[in-house]
Amino acid sequence: MTPQRIVAAERRDIPGWIPKLFYASAILNWVVTIGTIIDPVGSSALFGIAPPNYPFMARAWAGMAFLFGFMFFEIARDPIRKRAMIRYMRGSRNSSRRSR
Repeated sequence: MTPQRIVAAERRDIPGWIPKLFYASAILNWVVTIGTIIDPVGSSALFGIAPPNYPFMARAWAGMAFLFGFMFFEIARDPIRKRAMIRYMRGSRNSSRRSR
């Protein structure tokens, strides 16, 4: 079999929930972070926490999470070809645990 046929065969073997999971992750990242990018002080007030001392840093972290949304979107479009990117998803989800 040629590599293109192998990839096509593997693509059919992907359960339907996998792309949906990555699409949902992309949308969630975009929705949750856009408020902090636009107004970090207002979004902290919305959640009842102290406003950030350095709004730029809040925007920078939210911007990185926003970019992870694009990564999830790319994985959802073709999970087999983009499978190498999945390892970076683990880092985006566990980074908050490391700081505790």
